This record gives sequence, structure tokens and C-alpha cells, in this order.
Amino acid sequence: METQTQKEAILRHLQSGGTITPNEAEAIYGCKRLASRINELRKDFRISTRLEFGRNRFGKPVRYAKYIYHSDYSGGKN
Repeated sequence: METQTQKEAILRHLQSGGTITPNEAEAIYGCKRLASRINELRKDFRISTRLEFGRNRFGKPVRYAKYIYHSDYSGGKN
């Protein structure tokens, strides 16, 4: 059985659900550097970033990225 890379797992997640946040990536895939994986994927796929606002566990306002996969485009090899 072949092991799936974080990049492959995140791509499949995006293709099935359309979006992912850094907290989701860490909780589901153990990926602490989602921005790096997204940057790698952007070479072949159209993924945009939307800034989200929320509160952290201490109730302080925070902002974070939500990455959005667009199935209507793929550059490069795909």
C-alpha cells in the first residue's frame, strides 16, 4: 500500500470539499505548513484564498486563510 503525501491528501480534500483552513489541515492531516502545500498545488491548480475572521480559544479576534479549490481550471499538467 502506497502512502499518500500531505500534498496529495490536501488536493483530494479540496477536490471533494472545495475548501480547507490551516486548523482543518493540522487536525485532519497533521499538516502544520498548509500555505506551503497550497503554494505547491497552485503550480497546477487554481486555488484562491479568502480571509476569514473568528475568535481564538481566548476569545480574541483573529483572521485566518480559507483556501478554495476551483474545479473549472487546471494549469500545467492537469
